[in-house]
Amino acid sequence: DQKAISREEQDLLAAPLREMDSIFAQIARSVPIDLMPGNTDPSNVAMPQQPLHNCLFPKSSGYKKSFNAVTNPYRFQTHKINFIGHSGQPVSNIKKFSKYTSDLDILQRTLEWQHLAPTAPDTLACYPFYKRDPFVLDDKLCPHVLFSGNMESYGDRLIKGDNGQSVRLITIPKFNETCSAVLLNLKTLESSEISFQLDMPEDVDTTEKK
Repeated sequence: DQKAISREEQDLLAAPLREMDSIFAQIARSVPIDLMPGNTDPSNVAMPQQPLHNCLFPKSSGYKKSFNAVTNPYRFQTHKINFIGHSGQPVSNIKKFSKYTSDLDILQRTLEWQHLAPTAPDTLACYPFYKRDPFVLDDKLCPHVLFSGNMESYGDRLIKGDNGQSVRLITIPKFNETCSAVLLNLKTLESSEISFQLDMPEDVDTTEKK
């Protein structure tokens, strides 16, 4: 029952992408960006999600050295620090079908279970791999930082393993709801939350004038 979308409707749907493309292009001039797809982004539904296509970001993709569309989950290394993280679907799915209420506790359990998405493919869509499971965390892939995006609130916890491993767990809050981001000190691996909310003066009337 799908009907054809008019050009006006196409422009309306594409407006947020064009706006984000302009913002990313400005940031990419001085700061590297790794863009990971989320649950509602134009990528495949089953995990692991493929990178968002560069045609969605014509301005940003021109900065090839500083703008990178990446997979979800995503593993990378910078300054000899190993990172592994995802956009939050595994944590949200476990929370939906278990008694766990803390996003940080769930993230810690996935580390202890050595599996990023233990509910896949039962309740979380997952690509059917035959010979290997890319979500398994073995000793060689133990990260220094394990993070999850799109969480309800910011959380930080340091976990120490039996063999001397040290892993920093970070839950990154939903920016559209909290207006918050997370900064990480690469020297100490200590994180902090930074808020972009503006406190309006009491004498400013924010109500819409009719």
